[in-house]
Amino acid sequence: MRAGAAVNRLGENQWAQLARKDISRQKDTQKLFDIDCIGELTPLMYAAKHNQYRVVALLIKGGADLNMQSNVGNTALILAARKGAAESVSLLLAAGPKVNLQTHSNHTALMWASYQGYESIKDQLLTCGADVDLQNEYGETAMVLGKRKVS
Repeated sequence: MRAGAAVNRLGENQWAQLARKDISRQKDTQKLFDIDCIGELTPLMYAAKHNQYRVVALLIKGGADLNMQSNVGNTALILAARKGAAESVSLLLAAGPKVNLQTHSNHTALMWASYQGYESIKDQLLTCGADVDLQNEYGETAMVLGKRKVS
């Protein structure tokens, strides 16, 4: 990062390549990046989504934008919460992102944590001010989604 790496650029750059190499062996890119196309995640988003918390810490320290959104509105926090990446969520929250940002379908990190049943992540988000009254495109709140969580 001292050499001027573009840690906030969407798509391919040396930090995205580093984050991808650090991610455990994945069989295919589509499975790895199931909701965003490969060119539309920042290095921080890649690392947070896969709980590569050492890379997350490095990118935060290097000035990565915590609130940058992907082509479908995901942030590093939303992706980490959706995947249950507790260590990455903790690091991100400690750095102070906007916890109520919504995707293009109006989902928040709290909604994903509730839906997936990640109670510790949900508790962290609530402690940091996550809004329980926000609704997704179907009018569902985090509480509603938590009641129909994936088994």
